Amino acid sequence: GDGEPPDNCAQFYSALKRRSNPTDMLKGVKFTVLGLGDQNYTKFMHVPRVTYARFEELGATSIYKRGEADEVEGIEDYFEEWKEGLWAPLIAALKEKDSFTAEDIAAQKAANAAVKESAAKKPRTTGGL
Repeated sequence: GDGEPPDNCAQFYSALKRRSNPTDMLKGVKFTVLGLGDQNYTKFMHVPRVTYARFEELGATSIYKRGEADEVEGIEDYFEEWKEGLWAPLIAALKEKDSFTAEDIAAQKAANAAVKESAAKKPRTTGGL
């Protein structure tokens, strides 16, 4: 839908947007985002933009620019160009001295657990039928 996440990431997206998440929940996580969409929708790239912003707000570090592949302009061509630019920063991130220390792995596990815990919290409803 227009501005809605795909079904397979709706629960993750909902958990990610919670304002109660700790601001360091994704500390130590390195990421990038590639959105796929159609500019004919009014909320074009809403989910990838919010996801990218929330990752940064929660302490994650972007290793590459957010990509926005548009069906109207040609997703495949955009992706190929975006992907070519991704390799250098991806390799650099993987080669960083501290990329895979025990602390980084622990931070990643803690971030995964926090997202799962946040996703497991169900909103409470009161009253009514």
